[in-house]
Amino acid sequence: MGLDLVLVIGIFIMFWVLQRRLDVKSYKGLYWVSDEREREIALKVHSAIMMGNTYFLYGLLVVIFLLMNFGLSTQRFGQVLLGLVWLYLLFTNVQYLWLWTRYDQD
Repeated sequence: MGLDLVLVIGIFIMFWVLQRRLDVKSYKGLYWVSDEREREIALKVHSAIMMGNTYFLYGLLVVIFLLMNFGLSTQRFGQVLLGLVWLYLLFTNVQYLWLWTRYDQD
């Protein structure tokens, strides 16, 4: 119950920041970019990250299959998976920034 409340409050804070601080008027996918060049860059970055997400899910399935054979406790199993997901989220943010700067030079 507590985590649900924190997540809902976090979503409302995120929308407030987007509307008030960043002046976002609409939440329609890639339509927040201001010109055609930025839209093309955003589409390239989005496509690359989505492919990376697909490969991560395939890899995560393989890791789960392998970890099931090590006889880990449920808590340790969950900790390993949670650690992998957190590392991937960090990697995705770095990848986003790197890809944006790479495609922005074109």
